[in-house]
Amino acid sequence: RELSKQVMYGDESAALVRAQGFDALRDFPWNLLYRSLDNETSDLLPILTNRDTDSWLDSYSSHHETYPDDSFHRWLYGTTDSPLDNSAVFVRRFEEHQRAVRSYFGSRLLEFNIFRGSGWEELASFVGIEPPGSAFPSEKSATIDPI
Repeated sequence: RELSKQVMYGDESAALVRAQGFDALRDFPWNLLYRSLDNETSDLLPILTNRDTDSWLDSYSSHHETYPDDSFHRWLYGTTDSPLDNSAVFVRRFEEHQRAVRSYFGSRLLEFNIFRGSGWEELASFVGIEPPGSAFPSEKSATIDPI
């Protein structure tokens, strides 16, 4: 959380150092650092994991119930309201982020949506490896990274 707070207050340097040496980064704060990570990494393979807006709103609402007074909510969305009470603000920000990532990366971007059938074949092809012989994991995970 300390690293996320530094990013929130405008200091990306520690996050960019921390990112070095990892093969993959996901979720907050990494999703907000895509431009900086792209500038720092010559071989970045951007993947936008997405889902339909209603599904995302339901998921984020559950997260908000667990962390209702989180300063990150206020920073990201300008409110600590529940996403269900002020869905227009949350949906607008979600859709703006999706558009910005698509616009920035263009054809370099893999859009990955397990709800619409994305799986090992598509992912492995994009990163240049053979797909594993196992089924793609589909178990719901709502764990929070300690970063």
